[in-house]
Amino acid sequence: MSQKTSLNFFGKITAVTLLSAAAVFSLNVKDAKAETSSQTINVSSSDIEDRGAYRAIQAALNQAEEEATSQTPYRVVVAPGNYELNSTLRVYSNTDLVLDGVTLQESKEPESGTNMIKVGDSYDQNSGYYYKNITVEGGTLDKNGSNATALKAVHVENFTLKNMTIENTYNSHLMETAGVNGLNINSCTFKNQTIDLSNNSDIENSYEAIQLDILIPEHLQGYLPEALQTKNVQITNCTFDSVPRGVGSHTTFLNVPFDNIQIKNNTFTNMGSCAIEGMNWINCTISGNTISNSPRGIALYSVRDFNTYLPSSASKEGGVASSYSDKYKKPSTKQNITISGNIISSSGKDKYAPYDPLGILLEGVNLKKSVTNPNHGDVVPRGNYFISGATITRNTITSDSHGIKLIDAKNSTISSNKITCTAKKGSNLHGILLIKESTSNNINNNTIKNAPSNGIYVNTKSSASSINSNTIKSAGKYGIDVEGASASTISSNKISNSKSNGIFIFNGSNVKKTIKSNTIKSVGKYGIGVDTKAKVTTIEKNNISSPKASGIYVRNKSVVKNIKSNTISSPKKYGIGLDHATVNLIQSNKITKPSQNGINVYVSTAKKIYSNKISKGKKFGIGIYSCKHKPKLKKNSIKSCKKGKIEK
Repeated sequence: MSQKTSLNFFGKITAVTLLSAAAVFSLNVKDAKAETSSQTINVSSSDIEDRGAYRAIQAALNQAEEEATSQTPYRVVVAPGNYELNSTLRVYSNTDLVLDGVTLQESKEPESGTNMIKVGDSYDQNSGYYYKNITVEGGTLDKNGSNATALKAVHVENFTLKNMTIENTYNSHLMETAGVNGLNINSCTFKNQTIDLSNNSDIENSYEAIQLDILIPEHLQGYLPEALQTKNVQITNCTFDSVPRGVGSHTTFLNVPFDNIQIKNNTFTNMGSCAIEGMNWINCTISGNTISNSPRGIALYSVRDFNTYLPSSASKEGGVASSYSDKYKKPSTKQNITISGNIISSSGKDKYAPYDPLGILLEGVNLKKSVTNPNHGDVVPRGNYFISGATITRNTITSDSHGIKLIDAKNSTISSNKITCTAKKGSNLHGILLIKESTSNNINNNTIKNAPSNGIYVNTKSSASSINSNTIKSAGKYGIDVEGASASTISSNKISNSKSNGIFIFNGSNVKKTIKSNTIKSVGKYGIGVDTKAKVTTIEKNNISSPKASGIYVRNKSVVKNIKSNTISSPKKYGIGLDHATVNLIQSNKITKPSQNGINVYVSTAKKIYSNKISKGKKFGIGIYSCKHKPKLKKNSIKSCKKGKIEK
C-alpha cells in the first residue's frame, strides 16, 4: 500500500534548464530521413556529480515529458555508477529510462515517504490510463531501509520494467501498481523487504513485493480515486527472495476483477507468507514458477468479506463516473484460471496472519447476508462469490500441510499433480481437499503420498464429477473420503497402505454412478466402506487385496444398489459385509481366503446373492443372520470354506 506521497522540494527542472547545459547532456538525434525518430538523452556521471542524481536525471525526464510522443519516443540513458537519490524521479509518457549498470541508493534523509521512481506527477489527478508507453530498465533501486514503496506505476497503459533489482524496503512494498492496462515485468529481482509488525499496526497492507492495488485513498494516496480495472499483466522470469509475499493483491472493487494476469517462470524463495496471492482474478495463468521455503505457495481468493470496495465509493470520492454495478452479480462459471507446472515446497507458519499453510488454494465465499466493512463503510451484498472454471495441473507440491485445497470452487479440474506430504500422520491435513460447496469438480490422475489424514477428501456439500486414475500411497487415514458430499464416479484409482479405509463413503454421501476398477492394497480397515446413511449406485470390478478388516463393508442404514464383479483376496474379516444396510444385488464377485465369512449379512436386506465365487474361507462361504427378509441365493460357488457353505 501507499505510504506518504513525496513532494518535490527542488521544483520542476524544465527543458530550458536542460538545454542550456549542452556540455552536460548530449541529445542524439537520428537522421531525419530514418524511418524512426526516437531520441536519446545521455545523463553523464560528471553532470550527476555536479548537480546530484535527482536533478540531473529529472531534467532529462522533464525534457522527455515535453517533447516525446508515441511517434518520437525518448530514451533517457544514465551513465553507469553508484549514485545517491534524495527525491522521487518522475517518468512520463513515451519514455524509456535506462539504468544499466546504475545503482540508485536512497539517501538517509530523503523527503518524507519518498518513492524512488514514480509514473506521473507528485499528486496525480489524471483519470483513466493517462500515461502511456513507459519503460524502466536495468540497474538497482536500493531503498536503504526506508519505509516507502520504491517504484509506483498508476494510471498507465503499457508500462514495462525489466532487468532491474529493487531491494531494502521497511514496512512497505517494493513496487506498487493500480489502474494499469498492460504491465510487463520481466527478469527483475525483488528482495530484502522487511516487515516489522511490532512497530506499526497498519503495515499488514504492505506485505507484497509487487502489489496490484486499487485506486482508493485508504490504500493508495496521491491519486485520483477511480474504479479503474487492472488488466493485461505479465510477470515473468523474475526472482523474489526474502520478502513476505511475492506477487499479489488483497483489495478489489466489486464487479471489477483483475483481468488477464500472467505469472510465469519466476523463482520465489524464503517467503514469510505466500509466494502468489490474488483476489478477484480472472483469465489468469500461473505456470512454471518455482516456490521454496514458503508457508503458502499459491492462494487465489474471490471477493472477500473484507477489503472489497464498491465502485460507487471511488466515483463519489474522485468524481469519475463508473459503469460498474454495486449489486451482486453471479460470477462467471468460466473464469479461466490455470495453475500449471509449478514446483512448490511449502512449510512453516505464515509469519503475519493465521492462514493455513498449503501448496495451492482456491477460495470463494458464500455470504449469507450483506457485510459492512467497519474501516470504510462499504456494504458487500450477500451472494455466492464462488471461483469457477479453474485448472490445476502438472504441479509438483511438497507440503507440511494441505497439498491442494478448494473452498466454494466449482467446475474445476485437479489433474496430474504430484503431491508429497511431510506433516505428522494423524493431523487433520489432506492431499487434496474440497469443502464448502466446491461442486462439479474433477480430480484425476494425481499422485499423492503420505497424506497426514486423507489422500482425497470431499466434504461439506461439495461434489466431484470424477475421482479417477489417482495413485494414493500411505494416507494417514483414508485414501479417498467422501463425507457429507457426493461424487459421480470413483474409478481406476490405485490405493495402498492407507491406515484406515481405502475408499470411504460416509455420513449421507452419495456416489451417483459407480465405484469401479479401483486397485486397493494393504489398507488398515475396509477396502471400500459405505457408512451412515450413505448411498452408492454400483460397486464393481474393484480389486481389493489384504485389507485388515473387510473388502467391502456397508453399514448403518446405508444403501448400495449393486455390488458385482469385484475381486477380493485375503481380507482379515469378511470379503463383503453388510450390517444394518440394504443392498439390492451381490453378484459375480470373487472372494478368496477370507478370515471369516466370504459374504456376511447381518440385520440387513440383501435381495439377491447370485453367482459369487468364494474359496478358502476360514468360516462360512455365506452367513446370513437376523435378517427379516432372506436373500435369494443362486448359482454361488463355494469351495474349501472350513465351516461350510452357508449359515442362516
